[in-house]
Amino acid sequence: MPVRLLGVPWDATTLGRKGARLAPEAIRRELARLHPFDAEGGRPLAWLAGSDLTLSEEHSDLLRVVGRAAERGAKSDPESPLVLLGGDHAIAYAGVGALHERFPELEVVSLDAHLDLRSLEGPPTNGNWAERMIGTFERPLWVAGVARFANDASLFETAKRRGVRWVSSSTIRQRGVAQAARDLGIERLRGKDLYLTLDIDVLDQAHAPGASAPTPDGLSVDQAGAWIELLASTGRVRGFDVSEVNPTVDPAGITPRLAAYLLLTFLATTGR
Repeated sequence: MPVRLLGVPWDATTLGRKGARLAPEAIRRELARLHPFDAEGGRPLAWLAGSDLTLSEEHSDLLRVVGRAAERGAKSDPESPLVLLGGDHAIAYAGVGALHERFPELEVVSLDAHLDLRSLEGPPTNGNWAERMIGTFERPLWVAGVARFANDASLFETAKRRGVRWVSSSTIRQRGVAQAARDLGIERLRGKDLYLTLDIDVLDQAHAPGASAPTPDGLSVDQAGAWIELLASTGRVRGFDVSEVNPTVDPAGITPRLAAYLLLTFLATTGR
């Protein structure tokens, strides 16, 4: 059965610019403009458009609604990955939470310019979803694409204390995706269930100007696509999300189109 795309119109936990709640509709619009045929694989792609979840601005509601949607999806097609179109990056916490009981050994890989390990003092935010995820579900975190000037020293100290493995965007550019993945130790994920979360700000802002927190030190489209293919080709990605696309600061629609392209890259590779 084709993968169902669940829209998560959520930005109630955004620390920066609001607007990511509008991303699901914008990404679907760009999906409709792209041709669902994989020239590399020589085959058509299919997916179920799904619908946007109805959410209040309560974090507990986000967790409950995403969890119920994941449960319904697992009953209808247990082999299909959970795919979420966000929304700010707090949706990754909801996605991991929705899959944790089915896949208790789930490994979480984040493509992100930021570590998202801010203090848990105060309410949940898109800047502390990873810290909350590690503490709640006791799952390890791997981060690829950390930008040079996007995280303060305390976040790297937290990463070390939490056992977070990370590789910088500059290392990926200099050494290439394959070697940077080896440096990160990605071979340890072989045969394991994965949750892959894509924060669009892992891309250089020249490519993705419509990110909620853009960085001038990001990856190229090819590099981000290569990471997605590397992980999706394992056939063990149980959940995938795209987050932090903000259409309100990208009137040309460049970033939602790029998000749609990377989503198709995931679907094509998973299908193979």
